[in-house]
Amino acid sequence: GRAYLPQLARELLPPAAADQIGAALASMTIYLLMAVVLAIRPKGVFGGRD
Repeated sequence: GRAYLPQLARELLPPAAADQIGAALASMTIYLLMAVVLAIRPKGVFGGRD
């Protein structure tokens, strides 16, 4: 996450912008992952209690 995204962004953007955007995306990655899990499995990763 935080180590790789700024490096990948530097391939497309100037270094200063890449560092800022990479850090912001790294912070949001966990929330994006949670949204994807809830979209695919609405009961969560381990399922709900019955």
